Amino acid sequence: MRALVDHGEELAAVARLTPAELAEVTSSALGGRIQVTGVRCVPYDHHWGSPATAGLWHVSVAGVNVGGDGPVCYDYFVKLLRHTRLWPGLRHMPGEHRDEFASCFPWRFELDMHESGIGAVLPEGMR
Repeated sequence: MRALVDHGEELAAVARLTPAELAEVTSSALGGRIQVTGVRCVPYDHHWGSPATAGLWHVSVAGVNVGGDGPVCYDYFVKLLRHTRLWPGLRHMPGEHRDEFASCFPWRFELDMHESGIGAVLPEGMR
């Protein structure tokens, strides 16, 4: 995958949740406590030139309901954001424009939207 060629497991490690965090997040998403029995994390190919996107992954979590019925599976799409000054493509920009671009590019926009609470007003199933 082009997204991880230069950084490999290094980027995946930055985005990785601990087993306890993964169980907590998945339990919350499913509306009940689960015990994680397996995780599959696959890099998702994306246009590597996107300044704010450091990596994308499709994560599948398998588990069992604690005190409930049978196995469960939940899928996530994980995106790792980065400050524009860390974007590898910045080195191709003329020197006199690098600092301005890095300081003005809205790399936090998606994170700010997520933290704003917008999820509470979106239609069911949309996030």
